[in-house]
Amino acid sequence: MVLLKLKFNFLVLIDLYQSQNRRYDIILTSETIYSIEYHQRLYKIIKNSLNEHGIVYIAAKANYFGCSGSLYQFLDLVQKDNKFSIEVVFTNSDSIRREIVKLQLL
Repeated sequence: MVLLKLKFNFLVLIDLYQSQNRRYDIILTSETIYSIEYHQRLYKIIKNSLNEHGIVYIAAKANYFGCSGSLYQFLDLVQKDNKFSIEVVFTNSDSIRREIVKLQLL
């Protein structure tokens, strides 16, 4: 068995998305909030890339051990901006708590 490990920095997408001026119906993101220093940038991508009726699903661990970010810190940022409704649509607490959160423009 051969395992392929890919590493990608989503920050390179900021310029790409802004230059294309596209809007999306659904945005899916997973494991992208582990560092608090990227929360603002990720949130900017989401706001600038979602159409007016779009939905965002964020899959993440509640807490990232050894990292600076958490799901709740990111959701606090979203809540303070008051542009999205926030709904937890799935929770798994078998080992490390994981959640899927739905964001929708108000």
